[in-house]
Amino acid sequence: MLAQDRLGVTLPPKSGQLVVMRSDQLKTSQDIASAVKGLALVLPALAIILFALAVWLARGRRRRALRSAGWCFVAAGLLLLLVRRIGGNEIVDTLVNVPANKPAVHEIWNIATSLLYAIAVALVIYGVVFALAAWLGGPTRPTRFLRRAAAPTLRD
Repeated sequence: MLAQDRLGVTLPPKSGQLVVMRSDQLKTSQDIASAVKGLALVLPALAIILFALAVWLARGRRRRALRSAGWCFVAAGLLLLLVRRIGGNEIVDTLVNVPANKPAVHEIWNIATSLLYAIAVALVIYGVVFALAAWLGGPTRPTRFLRRAAAPTLRD
């Protein structure tokens, strides 16, 4: 027996339904998520190949090119993280009219763009490693000391 029959109350036909998104909004967000997922795999691979080519072509300036490539990776990763955060907030604010539904849609956005987040963090880490490698290859006194200290361990 339904609760409305027991209580003698007539409820509106749409009571008990929670609408997070309409179907056209869901289609748009799915299209965006699939485009981001495809680009998240292709663009970093292309960037790595092009930066490797740039370092290889920079004869006489390879250390500087490696350092620049590293900082570009860091900047790209941070930019991706920023776009994901701001874009997610804007998309959720645009799609959701009921404030109580916003946390659920934010979680959907976070799950849908989790691969993008992982790639952005990896870009930042790789960029820092490249910049440190370029610094370690430099002519300064600390870098020469570190190379001499690490040489026996690396040789063995």
